[in-house]
Amino acid sequence: MKRESYYIPVLIYGSLLEKRGQAIQSGHKPAPLYRAYIHLLQTGLERMKTDWEFDCAVLSNWTRVDEKDKSCWQKVTIPVPSDLHAAIKKAAEENDRRLYDFCHSLFTEGEKSFQFSDIQTK
Repeated sequence: MKRESYYIPVLIYGSLLEKRGQAIQSGHKPAPLYRAYIHLLQTGLERMKTDWEFDCAVLSNWTRVDEKDKSCWQKVTIPVPSDLHAAIKKAAEENDRRLYDFCHSLFTEGEKSFQFSDIQTK
């Protein structure tokens, strides 16, 4: 497992904080945010293989991440399994996307149906 940097859209970051707060209020102990980010990346890649509509939504999103614009992105460095990071890079290259842009789409589309209870605890 290696620590990798990703740019999380600020709106997604805020939404995840809100969902995490709701989980706490309902009496659950939610996973840390970095686990949510990893979950979104992992499930996003899996859904792209099986869910045509999700795949189209990810690939039709042409947002370009400007790494210097800190008002739109939250840069995080998270411990991502090496095989997951390699699979994300490969999928981005296969779809002619930069890594950050591709991940932006995975986060944006994946967060729409995400709840902290979706994360499997070890």
